[in-house]
Amino acid sequence: MNSLKIFLAALFIILASNALSGCSRPEAFELVYNADLTRLAMARMDQAIEAKKTVELRLHPISETLDVIHLQLVLHNPENEPITSVESWLSYPVDQLNGTTVKMNESLFDLSAPYENGFDARSGLFKLGRAATSPVSASTIVVADLWFEKTSDHAVMIEAFDYRYDLSGHQSVNVMQGDAPVNLLLKPDFPLFVTQGQ
Repeated sequence: MNSLKIFLAALFIILASNALSGCSRPEAFELVYNADLTRLAMARMDQAIEAKKTVELRLHPISETLDVIHLQLVLHNPENEPITSVESWLSYPVDQLNGTTVKMNESLFDLSAPYENGFDARSGLFKLGRAATSPVSASTIVVADLWFEKTSDHAVMIEAFDYRYDLSGHQSVNVMQGDAPVNLLLKPDFPLFVTQGQ
């Protein structure tokens, strides 16, 4: 029996059993569709677990005065992986720091994710999402320059927000494996940066 006949027979059985049980046709198709999505999601999670994490996210201090901090968000990519996109959300205390400026002049990522790439002062998050039209495979990759205004004399921390090993969080450095993106980002150090206190 060829595959088309097997598919048609399975479809007939599903429709007939649903008709007998009172289940409508759209619900039957939705069950099959949801099962396929679940299998695909599980395969992607397995792929993310198996991927070797080699890329590190760091915040390098460029300058710090009594009033302003200039930081550079950098990827360390020792195996020169061909990175297609990066997402990084950073949390900072809004009562002690005020995010003022973001520049991406030095970044090799030339595309921006919608609704990201800026400071959200209400939630205390810097949201960054960048992609490249051609994969970036340098060993050190500048993603963005950030400036914060200090509003406190105390030392404060800037942290990576919501790291997950797969793509379900807000920290990822992605390469394509087959037709799917896979996160190669190591779990970021805690915290990424601590300001100088007085």
